Amino acid sequence: MARRRHRVFIVLAVAIVLLLYHLLATSCHVQQPSPVGVKRPQPQAKLPASYQLDDTPVAAAEGQTTSHPSPDPTKLRWTKPKQHFPLAKENIITLPTGIAKSIPRIQHVFPPEAEGPRQKRLKRQAMVKEEIQRSWAGYRKHAWMHDELLPVSNGSRDPFCGWAATLVDSLDTLWIAGLRDEFDEAAKAVQTIDFTFTHSRNIPVFETTIRYLGGLIAAYDVSGGASGGYSFLLDKATELAEVLMGIFDTPNRMPVLYYAWMPENTSQPHQATRAGMAELATLSMEFTRLAQLTSQHKYYDAIDRITNGLIELQKTGTKLPGLFPENLDISGCNRTPTMQRDAMSKAAKDRVGSEVPSQRSPRGHDEGEGFVPGDDLGAESYHMGGGQDSAYEYFGKEYLLLGGRETKYQKLYEDAIESINKHLLFRPMVQGDWDIVFPAKVTLNSSGASIRVEYEVTHLTCFIGGMYALGGKLFGRERDVEYAKRLTDGCVWAYQSTATGLMPEKGLVVPCPTAEQCSFDEVLWWQQLDPIYHRRGEEVLAWEAREAERERLNEQEDSSQMSQTGNDNLASSRKLLGEADDDGSAQHQSRSSGKKRAAISGEPENVDRSSNRLSKRKPSSEPSIKSPTPKEEHHSRPKAPNIPPNQPNRSRYTSKPLTHKEFVQREIQRGIPPGYSSVSNTKYILRPEAIESVWYMYRITGDSSWMEKGWAMFEATMEATRTARANSAVDNVLRKEHVRLDEMESFWLAETLKYYYLLFSGPDVISLDEWVLNTEAHPFKL
Repeated sequence: MARRRHRVFIVLAVAIVLLLYHLLATSCHVQQPSPVGVKRPQPQAKLPASYQLDDTPVAAAEGQTTSHPSPDPTKLRWTKPKQHFPLAKENIITLPTGIAKSIPRIQHVFPPEAEGPRQKRLKRQAMVKEEIQRSWAGYRKHAWMHDELLPVSNGSRDPFCGWAATLVDSLDTLWIAGLRDEFDEAAKAVQTIDFTFTHSRNIPVFETTIRYLGGLIAAYDVSGGASGGYSFLLDKATELAEVLMGIFDTPNRMPVLYYAWMPENTSQPHQATRAGMAELATLSMEFTRLAQLTSQHKYYDAIDRITNGLIELQKTGTKLPGLFPENLDISGCNRTPTMQRDAMSKAAKDRVGSEVPSQRSPRGHDEGEGFVPGDDLGAESYHMGGGQDSAYEYFGKEYLLLGGRETKYQKLYEDAIESINKHLLFRPMVQGDWDIVFPAKVTLNSSGASIRVEYEVTHLTCFIGGMYALGGKLFGRERDVEYAKRLTDGCVWAYQSTATGLMPEKGLVVPCPTAEQCSFDEVLWWQQLDPIYHRRGEEVLAWEAREAERERLNEQEDSSQMSQTGNDNLASSRKLLGEADDDGSAQHQSRSSGKKRAAISGEPENVDRSSNRLSKRKPSSEPSIKSPTPKEEHHSRPKAPNIPPNQPNRSRYTSKPLTHKEFVQREIQRGIPPGYSSVSNTKYILRPEAIESVWYMYRITGDSSWMEKGWAMFEATMEATRTARANSAVDNVLRKEHVRLDEMESFWLAETLKYYYLLFSGPDVISLDEWVLNTEAHPFKL
């Protein structure tokens, strides 16, 4: 017994030593975060009884009040925490100084406008302005001080912290459109927004930066800056930025992109883990412009460290040189993906943009070991769609905002464009004379070999034409301006290709075999529409053979039944004559035969047997397997019929498989346009990217055909999305009959309608030589 107690004591002692060693370790270590959407349990501070987290939409306000509810003193608010990893003043990176470089002219030199075209343009501009007024009035009446209007039900919702996202996002649009009374009312309402409190546990940094911070800075700039009478807008921008600066308080100063703002969290040290490329690299313009306006270099320092991390990764090399994978590990703890996978659990690898408590003792910042790709199992995706898009957009725009004083942004931009041109651009096979290209999505494995190429057409990617045009003029790359035309025309084609005249959110198209223009091949398109076209003929033949065999068995069975019926009649006659079968079982045999037939055919005994043949289902759909309903599962299952091997069961049949032609015709009837191989997301959610590029093309080339293309897009958008109060996202652009989804994101007023308005405004309104727009279409003064 004593020996056993001694062994138990030794085991416990070893366990305690190992535990203490783990807790005291000071090496770079990351606790395993929860998967996306799953909150890690944290020590909870005692909250006031009245404080409750509520992520459900707040009921819409019916009145037109312009006042915001008074702050509730019982609510737990953000307070500026003590920094855990402070920067010494001498280590803060400052805004670049010196003489600005000579920036080439970007916007076309427009000649004096003839009266006819001018009147046409102004008429269209007035119609766009009317739509801005309608949507704003709907928001003001039904969703004032909430994030978004529900444009069908006239309700509201708050997906972006409840800080009046549509109001802040729309400020500069109201000013640019000449709606000064509306701007004045909205700007004054901004003063009542409390950025120190939200019902959301986490602040989405990317969306908050581009919509709120960008919106406030741009509203300050367009309304005249310090002398414009709305200087408090810059104060509110600074107030928000101070909250957001907490995201950079990590060992290597890399941001936590979903910020747990409450004091119980900010009082503890944290570090970043993984980040999406777009979310990470789309903070630079907003924080740079704020640094310029406030002379607070800490804002520039925060984003310049991100840029330096990207440059180091570019030097180290990615699988597509010049481009960055969709996800990055920015913790600074692991140099290689292998080390990263060893250090992180599956749950940690599944989470992007996560934040985890840091086990380092609070001290000065640590540069860490740089960025590494953060995708699972070494696979890396490269594309220009959501998750990557605006990162590349900001390289050239940041160069412009800094007056060309920081050349590293030019290199980042040009290296990216060269790689896109070489590895991603493809020409789709479409009807007509379109000279268009799109960027593909390429996924590479750990060795750098391509494992998947998706010839995608996504609405988010449509920003790229404007980026190419702006960068082409900025860096003297005229070839890129030509690419810009083809990229933008690709999105114009995508709009014109559907029944509604609107582009779907995402689809795949059939590529040309080379970069050269190719004729539309209907046979090839049909084959791409139907991935198993080569098997359909065999499936139909096999089905027909089974049916023929089934018919043969049916006929045999019918013959047997007729023979049995004859025997039954003979037995009846004998009975009437006083005769009987040798075994006296004529009546029993008849019933037994019926049961056997039911067992073989799978029919119940009481089935209507008036017809000797089973009716066939019409070949109207593909074969399908239907799961039993819960009700069906409660019934006892019949025994499997005793059927000889390879003998078709008379009742177990399927509908005839579709032929290749029938399958394709069904897809065409569903609305899929020629050239598409599939459309995985048929929605249009009021996105701006296509009209954004159309506007850039018009301002940069001066070609008035872009105005006509944009007007066709505007008319189609109004017809499909208009509601009684505003405009709504729709569920299916492939069909004229679609459902309005009761959603109107803030970018409808902030971007989409702004770009339409600017397209029909004079070239001096937000000139590209005087302003640079962030990814939410917020103009910053150059």
